[in-house]
Amino acid sequence: MKLFTVFLASMMLSQVGQSVENGDIIEVFQASALVRETTAGWVEGREYIDSFNGETTESLAWLEIPYGRAPENELRWRAPQPPIPWSNLRRATKFGAYADNGLPETDNDAHACVQYAGMLSTADTEKYGTNDKKPELIGSEDCLYLNVWRPKSQDENSVEEPLAVYVWIHGGSNSTGKSGLPMYRGGNFAAKANMVFVSINYRLGPFGFFTHPSLRNIEEGIDKSGNYGALDMIAALTWVQDNISNFGGDPTNVTIAGESAGGVDVYGLMASELASGLFHKAISQSGGLVFGKQKDLDDKTNTLIMDLKLDEEENNGRSRLSVWWEVQHESDEDISNYLRSKSADDILSYLDSNIALSNSDSGSFYVDDIVLKDKPLDLLKNGNYNKVPFMAGNNRDEIKFFPSPLLIDSEKSYVDKLLAFTPETPNYVLDDFIKEEYILAWDLMGIISGLGFQLVGVDIPLIAMEDDLDPVQNMYAYRFDWNEGPTPMDRFIGAGHMLEIPFVFGTFHKNCNVSEGNCVEPAAGNCVDPDNCDVDSSEWIYGNRDLMSFLWSESNRLNRIALSEKMMSYWSNFAKTGNPNGLDINNNSLPYWGPWSDDRFRMILDTDS
Repeated sequence: MKLFTVFLASMMLSQVGQSVENGDIIEVFQASALVRETTAGWVEGREYIDSFNGETTESLAWLEIPYGRAPENELRWRAPQPPIPWSNLRRATKFGAYADNGLPETDNDAHACVQYAGMLSTADTEKYGTNDKKPELIGSEDCLYLNVWRPKSQDENSVEEPLAVYVWIHGGSNSTGKSGLPMYRGGNFAAKANMVFVSINYRLGPFGFFTHPSLRNIEEGIDKSGNYGALDMIAALTWVQDNISNFGGDPTNVTIAGESAGGVDVYGLMASELASGLFHKAISQSGGLVFGKQKDLDDKTNTLIMDLKLDEEENNGRSRLSVWWEVQHESDEDISNYLRSKSADDILSYLDSNIALSNSDSGSFYVDDIVLKDKPLDLLKNGNYNKVPFMAGNNRDEIKFFPSPLLIDSEKSYVDKLLAFTPETPNYVLDDFIKEEYILAWDLMGIISGLGFQLVGVDIPLIAMEDDLDPVQNMYAYRFDWNEGPTPMDRFIGAGHMLEIPFVFGTFHKNCNVSEGNCVEPAAGNCVDPDNCDVDSSEWIYGNRDLMSFLWSESNRLNRIALSEKMMSYWSNFAKTGNPNGLDINNNSLPYWGPWSDDRFRMILDTDS
């Protein structure tokens, strides 16, 4: 019946051309739990099916809701603008663009932020770069979208208490990644933890973190910033404040969380006056106080302009000095227009030096006197930051997940091995990844990298903040130690970077990556039994396959699920109350997690075995 009412509403709008201000149409919309109102227009979501420990989970999802206008052409390198309002019912049921006829296809990367293909954007390694082939460009500059998951209520028409909101900022050096990655999908977390889960895209690399004197000279206000990715995050948090109550969320109880570069971004948002009041708790996973300098960005942009100019046909044979002299005498407006006229591929090609890896070195917050008034560490030390309950931690063997150039010839060859690994019957040995004479050094590098992340991302910032927080605004620290992947992954990957994410979100997708993406029967429009899903979708298998699936075996399942339930409980308790302690998601008591103020206590997260 609910699907029929949505269909009826869509037909009414298309037939009569009326806006959603029509009271009759609004009443029809409100009859469906899948249709919600935003400040820009109405959106239709979907029932979302996932699986945790062999049991189906159900939630409601609205995928890729615009929170900003496409920042392209004249809006490139400017602060995000509100989305263009729409009158008809907007579908928000999949990742990426829809077919021309409006029918859903498989998920795609059309609305990922523009980047080169890599392990944090797609599992289709044919799109990756190698030592002799540039990676394919994926996504677009039209990418300011966010996703919302919420529990599926037993009685969707009943009045319920607003739910705490969890906003996820993905990692990837702020130069690669997307919110739709399988391990970031929020259905299990929303259903099991009884929260609203939001994940966001934000501009990456030189489209998100870019500045030049000419741009600053012709812009006004926050358009001068250069921290455009950070401004995107702030715009997304503003959208949450304005809209999340219509999805059952509590705008007065919002937690921001991120991993790796996302964890760095959390520190940046804590240090930014522009983010004041937009969140109420914060979690940084494997993050740190790592921020760039405006001068370094200016130097990179000057080099970019020169390289672009020298490669133009009209400048063949000219010396670099003569082209430089010409550029020095161009107006700020001419230089700004020149940069905006270049394609995304041009910009990325000239800034990225290593074509075998997907991440760019252009993706850091920097002090711009707009988003950041000072170095974040100084702001923390002086108490000039957004003071909220805070959790920070790292993984014991951080570097072990990185595709080190010392061990592989390209990101493609590394990910191909991971995706080809069969956890139940291991088909690789340790020597296939690292030679025996390097194993002890590899273990040592893992430990040292973990200590480095712990120092920069946990200890230094918590020590800086510990004298400033009120007693009720506790801080909590952790270290993630799980290293029970199938042999040889237990040694090669260990407790590497990113491994804590699927434990927090319960996204242990295996083989056909049990999720809605490969279970949809297009003719029926329904999701079949996740344990017997059709895996014929090559797009799902190659493009959206879960990169972590090589770690999940039946032999580690029981202990892995127990640790995941514990971590999911700690994270959601903290997001709801500012304290990770209390009952777990199964209503059992959790082991006590002491605050940082208890002799700088650090919770070790591992299985009991």
